[in-house]
Amino acid sequence: MGHETLLRSGLASLTDDGRLVDRYRDQLVMQSHDRRLDPVGFVGIDRDGRARQTSPEAPVPRQPAALIGVLEQIDLLESGATPVIVDHPLDAVAVEIGSREGGRRHVGIPLCGVPISKDQASILRQYTATNWVIVTVPFEPESGQRALRSAVNLTEHFDRVRMLECPPGPLVANPSRLEFLADLYLNPPEADRRGDLAQHLDPEIDHGSDGPGHVP
Repeated sequence: MGHETLLRSGLASLTDDGRLVDRYRDQLVMQSHDRRLDPVGFVGIDRDGRARQTSPEAPVPRQPAALIGVLEQIDLLESGATPVIVDHPLDAVAVEIGSREGGRRHVGIPLCGVPISKDQASILRQYTATNWVIVTVPFEPESGQRALRSAVNLTEHFDRVRMLECPPGPLVANPSRLEFLADLYLNPPEADRRGDLAQHLDPEIDHGSDGPGHVP
């Protein structure tokens, strides 16, 4: 990339003496895509998992019609993998790696500090073959609120939104247990839909109404 492109994208900045420096040194950088899966920007992830905006003018995580993780996992989504909404960006990476190594059943989508908007939910549904999605609800209040708001917006585009409570801290640091919280529906489910859904979950997950289950 040329210097002008790096500056306009927010990946680099100029020092007082005119030198070009990397704004996201020692950070994980993720690319965001719009509804057509065209790249629209970058998000830097700190060592603690916090998302950093790409530029003062257009922070990608706040763009209502841009999403991270869809293009990179489009093969999984098209083959029927279930989206898993996680708060910590590295958890999304862990979900993808685990899925590719163990059954290709899940796709990790990170929130990057803000809830999924209705437009983002629509993008995700457009490229998802299945009609349901999992939302992990962190123990921390602020992160939990993001997850709950995301779940509500997702119900407008997915028939079922399954909410699972995860332990404190990044899921990638404690992947042993997730606990069932609730199922949200676009329409009231038929009596046997819960049993049908259970057949599509990993066998390691406990499908009981209130019991904990292992992380996929």
